[in-house]
Amino acid sequence: IYIDGHFLPYFGFEPTLKSWYSIRRFAIKGNLQYFANDKEQNPLFFIIRPPSVDLIHAIYEMIPFMRKIADKPLTLIFDRGGFSQEFFIKLRDHYPDITFITWAHENSFSIGDKIRNIDEALFKLSLIHLKRKKVKVKLAEIDIPIGEYGPMRTIILFVPESNKRIAILTNDPLRDKKEIATLMINRWGQENFFKLMKKDYHIDYHPGYDTKEIESAPLIKNPHYDRISKTIKKINTLITKANAQLGGKTQQSRLKHQSLSRLKEKNRMLINKIYSLKGQKKLWMKKRTDTPRKISLKEAYLHQSLKELDLEKKAILDSVKITAYNLQRYLMQFINRSTMSNNNDSSVNTYDIIKQITNRGAKFKLSYNTLYVTIGYFNDKQIQKIAEKLCEHLNALSPVTLDKFAFNIRYRLEER
Repeated sequence: IYIDGHFLPYFGFEPTLKSWYSIRRFAIKGNLQYFANDKEQNPLFFIIRPPSVDLIHAIYEMIPFMRKIADKPLTLIFDRGGFSQEFFIKLRDHYPDITFITWAHENSFSIGDKIRNIDEALFKLSLIHLKRKKVKVKLAEIDIPIGEYGPMRTIILFVPESNKRIAILTNDPLRDKKEIATLMINRWGQENFFKLMKKDYHIDYHPGYDTKEIESAPLIKNPHYDRISKTIKKINTLITKANAQLGGKTQQSRLKHQSLSRLKEKNRMLINKIYSLKGQKKLWMKKRTDTPRKISLKEAYLHQSLKELDLEKKAILDSVKITAYNLQRYLMQFINRSTMSNNNDSSVNTYDIIKQITNRGAKFKLSYNTLYVTIGYFNDKQIQKIAEKLCEHLNALSPVTLDKFAFNIRYRLEER
């Protein structure tokens, strides 16, 4: 199961939490929608959460839902957002039967240095089968210690053209390294799924919504605590500077063989300044002790009560969109089977054909206990023929309406 998040930007007037929007490359208001997709990148389910819920927390929350979908052992594939030794330890302790595959974060645990130092002779050439093409890469396997988790199986992916090395982490001891690399690379299919959902299903659309005040806002660094720390730092700098001046003047006075009382009298103003600065520092230190390091985001913006969107309507609407997406894929598979069984051109663009058929429009007529759905005529003979087969296939399923009457449904094509 592939798991990743899609950012839902919000352009309304309500003050809500912000998150990083990779398309515009800055933080804007919005929410995160986390999807679980199968091996073919078909969506299984999704959750919508505020930006305070990151990928790690989302995965942990989604595991019980995955258990309901399949009773088989799970393999979770996710991006670098899920790279965390704490998360790996949690999965190992709570779900020992779950395997995972993820990209390694090269800036952590000196992973970058370790993979760069691997002898190129250890890499073996492999052919990776992607959805539409085959790619030649070189693979090597080592164990890399990940903090308190300990050694973890690591597959190093080396692309000869770019001379780049990328590490894939997994706790799966059984799968071949080529299969692990293939599964990880195919994660990009989920990104293509998001692009398609935005383009054809308008997944970013926000229907009418209500708002409610955030009850438990996430903790952030207390800006007041930081300001106090900066003030203390400035006072320390002034004390150091004053002490240096006093030391320099004391040295000069000793060379002139002046008495201690004369020395104190001469530098009274500087000594008083140091005492004053130390007194100020003591007060600010006490103030910092009484100030919490972190506060609720809600407290940080006292003049603006933060809101969260009630996204129940969006969740329902998106569930319909996901159902439509999966039905579209089902019809595409039928077209592929029917065209290949008749030795037709296997390169037919099934996605384009299904879009034309489903967007064609239809006439409805209720006659006795049967609802007739008449799809518009197609000038393209190939599409007309495929649409006829599709109608035959749907009629063979004996469909009925979902209301209390359960009328029979018959699909047919308009005659010219």
